[in-house]
Amino acid sequence: MTGQTRAPLGNDTRGDDSLQHSAPAHVGTLPGTTTVVGPGEPSGLAGAGRTGAAAVGATPAIAVQGLAKHVTDTTGRLAILDAVDFTVAKGETVAITGSSGSGKSTLLGLLAGLDVPSAGRVELAGNDLYALSEDDRARLRARHVGFVFQSFQLLPHLTAWENVMLPLELAGLPAHDPAREMLERVGLGERLRHYPKTLSGGEQQRVSLARAFVVQPDLLFADEPTGSLDSATGEAVINLMFDLHRENGTTLLMVTHDLKLAQRCGRQLVIAGGRLVRDSAVEAV
Repeated sequence: MTGQTRAPLGNDTRGDDSLQHSAPAHVGTLPGTTTVVGPGEPSGLAGAGRTGAAAVGATPAIAVQGLAKHVTDTTGRLAILDAVDFTVAKGETVAITGSSGSGKSTLLGLLAGLDVPSAGRVELAGNDLYALSEDDRARLRARHVGFVFQSFQLLPHLTAWENVMLPLELAGLPAHDPAREMLERVGLGERLRHYPKTLSGGEQQRVSLARAFVVQPDLLFADEPTGSLDSATGEAVINLMFDLHRENGTTLLMVTHDLKLAQRCGRQLVIAGGRLVRDSAVEAV
């Protein structure tokens, strides 16, 4: 399964906290992906190639300088994000919190290169993200980034197995056995051939986790990963996500309204009125 489509750009330009994108109709696309780069194809990206989880090193996972997002409406210019600066080390777990409309999901979209800032710089995996073309940003995401969305973003016409195989196939990597093994790891070895509509919400989110981690990403962006789940199911999914994070050494950035969930991370960024108002370590509870 292959496809060549334009990567969807985030449309969170009103400050509402939703990083959701419509599931593309073509079987060869995923949210945030585009033209496939085959093994050995040249690229100007730093760290080109499938690297797996990053080891701790001097280069940060993400570095943000003066990041801003402004839009103009009938009332004038609206600042969704303004003058945001921070750095995330490799392997960190970071919760991005704030009230609805504060700009936190807009921030996540800009960090992932799904939207374009009005000003500022984002360095991701050693690359100046917005010095790259849209296609190169998508290639960078395919190599280094996994996504988990509140609404799962599974392709409805593919089975659980096919959904997890897809990012591997797009990258020209062996897919059949790694996808099956990852679904077994998340407890869905008996549900390989089930379609999303036949799975519970918790099962769908576990498929999403399997799809995100099967490529061994350096970074995982999670936008309200438990927002569509009941508390017990959400806790089980989060326990699994943190287990996979530890196993893979993945850097985790998670948008959440849930302060209890935010305390599971080592660090918390608080966004209010489009500004970073607090950046602090989370005390163990």
